[in-house]
Amino acid sequence: MSSKSVSWMKNFAKIGGIFSAVECVVEKTRGKHDIQNAVVSGCVAGAGLAYKQGAAAMAMGCGGFAAFSLVIGELGMKAGAIQTLWSS
Repeated sequence: MSSKSVSWMKNFAKIGGIFSAVECVVEKTRGKHDIQNAVVSGCVAGAGLAYKQGAAAMAMGCGGFAAFSLVIGELGMKAGAIQTLWSS
């Protein structure tokens, strides 16, 4: 494997680990399973990934990952609702 592949693998593992851990904590704290958990988790994961680049990069990472999590979460919910309608 090239060093670039290893770097991408590490970043992906960081994002997944941070996102999953934060989502579990947020869901447990709030006592709800909804899209807000994913948005908060995306924000923290994006900011955590960019912490070495400074506050501006962290803010961009937070916003970008939160928006991505919102879009993916909403699409997943709509797909689940459509699948439920088709199966009934």
